[in-house]
Amino acid sequence: MSYEPSSVDFQPEVVARVDCGEYWRERVMISTTPWFRIPAYVLIPKQLKHV
Repeated sequence: MSYEPSSVDFQPEVVARVDCGEYWRERVMISTTPWFRIPAYVLIPKQLKHV
């Protein structure tokens, strides 16, 4: 048995954005194969401190 789906562009899509105080939480969907999309969370700080 072998499973080798063709590669695809991730096609990221933001489906929700929540203000969590010090950061934004975005729920995104990305393509992993031509048939499947998976959810992921991205946490984005509102203020970055440069060192």
